[in-house]
Amino acid sequence: MLDGLDFINWTHYYHAYGSAADIPSLIRALTSPDNEVRGRACYDLMNNLAHQGTRWEASHFAVPFLCELVKDTSTPDRSSVMTCMFRIALGDNWLDDSTLPYPSRRFDPVQSMVAAEYHHITATMFDTEDEQSGDNAAILDKLALIWERDAYTAMSKYAQELLTLGMDDDPAVARYALSSIPWFTDIHRDAVPFLIRLLSTHPSPETRATAALAAGLLHVPDHDLIESIVQNTLDSAQPHLIQLAGAIALAFLKGTDVDSRVLDILVDAENWREEINAVGDSIPYPRALMGFRSTALSHLGF
Repeated sequence: MLDGLDFINWTHYYHAYGSAADIPSLIRALTSPDNEVRGRACYDLMNNLAHQGTRWEASHFAVPFLCELVKDTSTPDRSSVMTCMFRIALGDNWLDDSTLPYPSRRFDPVQSMVAAEYHHITATMFDTEDEQSGDNAAILDKLALIWERDAYTAMSKYAQELLTLGMDDDPAVARYALSSIPWFTDIHRDAVPFLIRLLSTHPSPETRATAALAAGLLHVPDHDLIESIVQNTLDSAQPHLIQLAGAIALAFLKGTDVDSRVLDILVDAENWREEINAVGDSIPYPRALMGFRSTALSHLGF
């Protein structure tokens, strides 16, 4: 599965701490039966390839291998590998809904620039005998954006896999996959029927709530179909978690053009705060569900 690791000349490329020669061994360590070894490898990969959110020229090469490990059910602790993969592919933008729609026109300034053409500048960053010239220093910000673009593009090629992983038997893997769908606009249309099916049939309230939030963050021209299904989550027979996630999604999708039931649920959710917080921890967004509620209310002018 990881044989292709040896076809890349890792010593030629750089990460945050110098040569990327250590990346193959770190990726292979993610398959170790030893929890400590895997945890250290995950930490080092994220630190080396997405240091403080910045990607490097070696980062995008690692993404396909991490994706293969996530897809392989024999990989230990796949949700941790998935976290590592998305941190490298999306950096601090992962699950930060304020960045949506991502990447929008973010990469336009470097669209025609190729990282390999600026490898010599990257190399001088690690040469203590060669100070950065003014011209080289000026290009570093653009280089960081090129590396970010390349890491995101590498993950985009596997974005369709998120729809399969969203049905995974491992709940953490499934929810990470669902929550990440909004960051890949190319699959939004395909995601609509998939999320509808999950919202209608999945037995886990936490997974359905994650799917509802993902639906609310999609950017598709025609929302009618998905809105009609999300509307079903507002039924008073549904768990409070589902009602709130659905109300948030509809507030994001429709803005002030929502019916009074959405506002009632958002307001009444304060009475469910303790219950919502207790079950909402398994929904893998950094923003808590009650935080999403506040944002949804602001969308409605409150």
